[in-house]
Amino acid sequence: MARHISANRLYELPPDVKIISSVEHPGHERIDLTVEFTPQGRICPKCGSSHCWIKESGKTRTVRHLPAANRSVFITYKHRRYFCNDCHATYYESVDWISDQFQMTNALLTDICLQLTDMVSIRDIARREHITPAIVNDVLNMISIGRPESLPEVLCVDEFKGNAGVWNPETGRWDKHKFLCNLTDGNSGVLIDVLPVINGKYLIDYFKKFPLEERRKVKFFCCDMHSGFMYVAKECFPNALICIDLFHVVNRVNIAMDQIRRRIQHELSKQKSAASEENYRLLKNSAYILKTKEANKAKLWGIKQDERQERLGQILELFPDISEMYDRLQEFLVIVDEKSYAIQRMEFGNWLDRTASSEVPEIRSASSTLRHWRGYIQNGWKYHHSSGVCEGINNKIKVFKRISFGVHSFENFRKRLLLICGPIQLVRSPVDEIHDKISGTDDKAS
Repeated sequence: MARHISANRLYELPPDVKIISSVEHPGHERIDLTVEFTPQGRICPKCGSSHCWIKESGKTRTVRHLPAANRSVFITYKHRRYFCNDCHATYYESVDWISDQFQMTNALLTDICLQLTDMVSIRDIARREHITPAIVNDVLNMISIGRPESLPEVLCVDEFKGNAGVWNPETGRWDKHKFLCNLTDGNSGVLIDVLPVINGKYLIDYFKKFPLEERRKVKFFCCDMHSGFMYVAKECFPNALICIDLFHVVNRVNIAMDQIRRRIQHELSKQKSAASEENYRLLKNSAYILKTKEANKAKLWGIKQDERQERLGQILELFPDISEMYDRLQEFLVIVDEKSYAIQRMEFGNWLDRTASSEVPEIRSASSTLRHWRGYIQNGWKYHHSSGVCEGINNKIKVFKRISFGVHSFENFRKRLLLICGPIQLVRSPVDEIHDKISGTDDKAS
């Protein structure tokens, strides 16, 4: 026996709603439903009395609903008005499956909110729901996400390049900062918050809004070699050990290699000879070859291994400074891979002593930087904590900026990122539960 699907289930309407008529507009890609349902709202919102009666039921109201059959759906119903016998107040009926804030059903509102947690643009969400981008922006503006109530045990901080700012009514422009800041839980990898600047004073003011007992719970503060982050950690988190991310440490050594290569290329470009031009071409686009770990050559170079190995040998033979830097880089990568912290610490000290006495200025500069932050670098090795999770969040932010077509408002930029990468995980549950989760969130920062 064939099973028939009711119209209510097809249009995802409550079972007590009766569809009186359905009109399809093929040219406009629209379906108009006229419905009726049992009167609701017998309780007066002003005095709480139940002695209310329908004063007027002739006014109609039309709201948007979830699309069906790839068409937008509009629902029309009688919007009843009540009169309270006790306080003589009049009020309109509040329907539990229709939003009080927007001209749409709660089902559509919930679906928009759920899609805001996906890595899709506002325009794509509007296209899926057969609505305008302005409606999606109105829903986004309704969402309020305040400051987090607690701080994680492992707090990771990193900056990223942003393109959103705060509107300045005096200048009529968006005040944008080149770099924004993200705060991430190092254990769970969840984005905690996004801040509009990386200024040390702003970060200190932000973190000091948390009680001292809450800030004492932070055991590890992971960041890059930015002195401002170190100052914030010492000022705000008395129990935290500072751990410098390994990526930035290795990157500092790689930068020294690039500086030497560019210096030599610049010197060769000034020499007008056939040999210098040939050597210049040999060094050009050789950064990848010079910074590849010895153990990974076969895996990364593949069929080009012999060709690149030959080119690497020529470079190391012709340029002593690059050869010395190459040896120091490979030694450092071996130290990084060392499993025993005691051996790692000892070898790192020996490496710093060797590089400090080098005649190459770029090597001495890199050695001086790493020696300055030596204790914090070794904390990262000892306790195996880093801000690598922030780099993963930054990669998601890059994708979001490409699909967002430029979000000018920092607040909307922050809300979308927290909805996508943050602790707010919306699941398909009853409409009112999700609605309460989103619209009932208080702004802690205010």
